[in-house]
Amino acid sequence: MTWTFAARTFAPAFPPPAEPLLAVVDHADGTGGTATVAGAEADAAISVQSWSAAEGASAGWIERGSRVGNGDVLVAPPLGDYWWRAVSATAGGQAVSNLVYQSLTDGSHALLYRILAAVKTRLLGLGLEGIEPPNVQICHLPWERALASVPPALPAVQIAPAEHATALNEGTNRQDDVEYAVQVVLIDTDPRRHPHAHLPRLARWRQRIARAFRSQRLAGVAEVYQCSVEPDTVLDRTAWLREGLLVSALTLRFRSREARQ
Repeated sequence: MTWTFAARTFAPAFPPPAEPLLAVVDHADGTGGTATVAGAEADAAISVQSWSAAEGASAGWIERGSRVGNGDVLVAPPLGDYWWRAVSATAGGQAVSNLVYQSLTDGSHALLYRILAAVKTRLLGLGLEGIEPPNVQICHLPWERALASVPPALPAVQIAPAEHATALNEGTNRQDDVEYAVQVVLIDTDPRRHPHAHLPRLARWRQRIARAFRSQRLAGVAEVYQCSVEPDTVLDRTAWLREGLLVSALTLRFRSREARQ
């Protein structure tokens, strides 16, 4: 006797939630910002969360506000640089939105400093191998022009205004195109017992940084519409011969469009 069983499929009791779409706007007056959620189900429980390098990786994602369904959520953590996401929860599970980088400010920072802060946050988001978050620093001067500026812990990244920027005579009838140049300096040791052991890692850092910024806008700085990457100093000969350090730099050139005042 032969038994034949028809194949049966069972649909899940509840469909998975749709992926929400998130946008965050800074009030620029010290009061925080507004997160806007779209694309979620009307009955979805929405949690708006932020992550900040200043709070440390161990802090993880912190809920800053919630609501049911689509709409606005006021967020007011301490002023600073944040990555944002929205988590939508229904009976069918959870869905996570797109990531958004948006600083919360009081409107007092100049555009150059906002660019430096955004570059730092983007670099921290890359999770470069072996570099701890406290060792990614904004500095007054690039390493090769500073005095006694070797950081206390290596490897490290230093971010500073570049020595030279290019004047642009471009724009529209009401707005000007302005360039801001930022130098990113990578500093690492080169163990004498194992020459060039850290060189492959340095090359990976350079490649990842260049790809993260080349021909892109700068997240969190709406005025910046383009970035170009210059190789700069691939390896500082003097630092390696005298100090046994691997020092490598890239220059990021950001183009912004700004209103005349």
